[in-house]
Amino acid sequence: MAPHFNSLVLAMLALVLVASINTEARFGTRWRILDPYDPSRIELGELAIDLYNKQAKTNLVFETVGEVYTQYFNGENYRVHLIAKKGNKLEQYWAFLHQHPFDNVTTLDDMSNSRNSNGSKVSILDAQNEQK
Repeated sequence: MAPHFNSLVLAMLALVLVASINTEARFGTRWRILDPYDPSRIELGELAIDLYNKQAKTNLVFETVGEVYTQYFNGENYRVHLIAKKGNKLEQYWAFLHQHPFDNVTTLDDMSNSRNSNGSKVSILDAQNEQK
């Protein structure tokens, strides 16, 4: 009886060890970089610009995606570096999107201009809300 019990305990310990090793990948304690040239990432950038234009009532025009990062926590989170045209000027933005796990709806959590005149990050959505 003892050898079977010992092998059962060892199997359970191995199972717990394997589950704990994969926890970081499953629950997103860090951001992973994705291929910005993947068509689905470009669609994500276009979606971010469309959602921002609706929220802020602006007319940014999507140009390209620079970098894309993902993290899984209560759905897929994306951090997307975008280049968009504002009038005749190209500007850089960071968009933070959340794809909800069950209804497959993607929302724009924040979009910020890469840098303002003094070098600090600016949240565009917060600036829009302060002006109202």
